Amino acid sequence: MKIRFVLNMLFISLFITAYSFAQEAGDPNLWLEDIDGTKALDWVKAHDKATLSILEKYPDFKKIQKKNEEILDSKERIADPSIVGSYVYNFWQDSKNERGIWRRTKLEDYLVKPKWETVLDIDELSKADNAKWVFKGANFLYPSFERCILSLSKGGGDAVVKKEFDLVKKEFVHDGFDLPAAKGSVTWKDHNALYVS
Repeated sequence: MKIRFVLNMLFISLFITAYSFAQEAGDPNLWLEDIDGTKALDWVKAHDKATLSILEKYPDFKKIQKKNEEILDSKERIADPSIVGSYVYNFWQDSKNERGIWRRTKLEDYLVKPKWETVLDIDELSKADNAKWVFKGANFLYPSFERCILSLSKGGGDAVVKKEFDLVKKEFVHDGFDLPAAKGSVTWKDHNALYVS
């Protein structure tokens, strides 16, 4: 059975969390932390509307907006590479993949002509889980690179869920590491243990 946490790291994490909650009790803006809360969303919408009303007054606003959308959706963009073992990984968003796809290609192919394969489709995952997932990166198990801990945020907040992912099968590991949403990090100790902070 896998060791879920290194106990001393868990104790430190719990202590820091409890201390942070105690410190934030007097914060008058704490309601903004509830990113899906009605009050916080209404506040954001009001500020978005006020900002947009100012920007739309500029004569070239529509032209600039259209150009920016073309740049962001362009297939000519250079894929930002992350070299891991014999693969190049890349997170890609475009008009077809709004939430994005995490993909990879062999290193030798990337240098000539990439043959991208989808590792995880965030749009499909969001539909399946009925959640607006945002990809926040991966932490790979060295030296095999056959597993990773994926970081996913609901709605794009700072707190992320961390789940063990099998890079050979391209699926989440059944009964694998599954850490609840938190602001922190993990590092592999070995195949059966993580350091959690």
